[in-house]
Amino acid sequence: MVRLGIAMIGVLFFQASISQAQADDWSGFSFGAYTGIGLSHNSARSVTFNESSFGSAQSISGDDAEWNGGFAISASWQMQSTVLGVAIDFDPFGTTQQIECRLSWAAGWDSNVFVSDEGLGSCARDVSWSASIVGKLGWLASDSTLLYGLGGWTTSRIRQSFEWPSSLDSSSQTLSGVTVGGGVEHRLTANWHLSVEFRATMFEAKSVSGVSKELNAPQFTEIGGDVETVRFGLTYFVPWR
Repeated sequence: MVRLGIAMIGVLFFQASISQAQADDWSGFSFGAYTGIGLSHNSARSVTFNESSFGSAQSISGDDAEWNGGFAISASWQMQSTVLGVAIDFDPFGTTQQIECRLSWAAGWDSNVFVSDEGLGSCARDVSWSASIVGKLGWLASDSTLLYGLGGWTTSRIRQSFEWPSSLDSSSQTLSGVTVGGGVEHRLTANWHLSVEFRATMFEAKSVSGVSKELNAPQFTEIGGDVETVRFGLTYFVPWR
């Protein structure tokens, strides 16, 4: 009977040791969701013309704050106080951003009558979706708190449109750029983690060639910009062992 009691105590102690090891282990797989607010610094310009008409747009102020969110999966490996990781996230919801633009229009070049106009208007930018893959390098400030830096790549599908003049058609392009940042991740329980993160993405500028339907003429558009985002994430963590 005594031996049985000792054996039971040993089993309970062994199980408690395993549970504690799993609770303190940052090697595992995570999946969850995030939301945040991003400040976009957008740029856009477009021009179209034929033998008798001309239209153009140039962004003059591109800062716009928008809420965003999506889903994320990640894997991490702990080596003493260092944690290496890789994460993939996807925002299927997108955002609509407004850019103030200087817009101009002219007509009558091939006649004796010349009409021109210039003013301020809105250049709307619809971000259809965004996806990114980043690597993470972290340090355990405690058993339950991880400080980390990150770096990787982000891709977004963007549709740029112009409120006025109507001779400018909308243009779509997929922009990509380098993403850098850092954050703090805290273990709420053995499986639930909460994180606060800052990311900055510098998108490359891309040119798009198209045709203005109104003028039946070539249209050239350049889209660019970058975005800074503060994100809050909640993930479910599953240890490797």
